Amino acid sequence: MRYIRNHWQGKHALLFALCVNLILIPALILFADRYTLPPYIPDRIPALIATVAFILVFHGVVFVWQVVGVLPATQHQSSILANIWTVVTYGAIGICSAFAV
Repeated sequence: MRYIRNHWQGKHALLFALCVNLILIPALILFADRYTLPPYIPDRIPALIATVAFILVFHGVVFVWQVVGVLPATQHQSSILANIWTVVTYGAIGICSAFAV
């Protein structure tokens, strides 16, 4: 629970928040969505309900958590490459939102 709260408050380093919370977690989510479809859930209606619930939770709620946690981390940059990492982060957010939509 502390991990979720720390990310939500932007306490993780930008590179960690970007790689783990914004890239790795959505990749796992995109991989896991196939388990809501047949043959894993054989009946059509329960598969449809599981798919809709999965999309609402993981592509809605979790995605908002990911983006809200990464944005404050861009403001804690103090290196010379801070502007480049900020642009990379916004680009990754854009790509992840395209996949979420």
